[in-house]
Amino acid sequence: MRDRVKSVPFLFLRVSIWLDKPRSGQINLFPAMNKLNQNRCYQPSRRQLLTGVAAASALALTPAVRATDPRGAGELPEAFAGLKPLGGRVRPITADEFHGRLQHAQKLMAELEPKYDALFVAPGTSLYYFTGIRWGTSERLLALVLPRTGDPIVVVPAFEEGRMREKLHFAAEVRAWQEDESPTKIAAAALADRGIRTGRMGVEETAAFTFFDHLRGAAPGFECVSADAVTIACRGRIRMRFRRCGDDRVPRPQVGSRTRADAAGLRGDL
Repeated sequence: MRDRVKSVPFLFLRVSIWLDKPRSGQINLFPAMNKLNQNRCYQPSRRQLLTGVAAASALALTPAVRATDPRGAGELPEAFAGLKPLGGRVRPITADEFHGRLQHAQKLMAELEPKYDALFVAPGTSLYYFTGIRWGTSERLLALVLPRTGDPIVVVPAFEEGRMREKLHFAAEVRAWQEDESPTKIAAAALADRGIRTGRMGVEETAAFTFFDHLRGAAPGFECVSADAVTIACRGRIRMRFRRCGDDRVPRPQVGSRTRADAAGLRGDL
């Protein structure tokens, strides 16, 4: 009988029978004549009692489950035993590497036919790739303007100039614009000061249409086209690596994250 009383199903049965009893003493039909006893103990609801009993039962069964685990607490599976931490091999991107990425983009701008005279890059992953600057999108334009030769130009709101300069990793011309000025006109004027007033302007694919539309209005001498031919080639360019074959070092191309068409064309050369 004691084992039956201590069992969980019997405990549920007893609680359910007790809760099914009418509790008319809680109904106060005549408040003025029959006041509730303020000293009455709190009587929980059926849901609260069942929830508590279930939680206690689960807690009581937990040690038994842990005892059946042969590996013990805190021990990793064998498949993870040979893994080594990657922290020692991770290196931050240096300022020289960011500068090298800009130079590589300028090199591609000069090699492509037809050539690109400038690139226009708004905040996004490409801006970080070329500059290391993480900047949220906003109605106030921050843009990287990269001519085919010379230092890059950064157009930034005047009240954000100090924060942006702290993030720069390389030499650049900074053009700040005030609230009553057009940032795209500032960018066009910066190129005009270098003698660049016409040609092809590559606009990075994530730039908002409103910036693209204002840019082509502020610089009517430029043909605004997609910058994918430069940005995708930079971020997914073919890198040459050497494969050890006996005593000879044989160059072998390594394909990065190119477009599907480029990857299909290169697959036969590997």
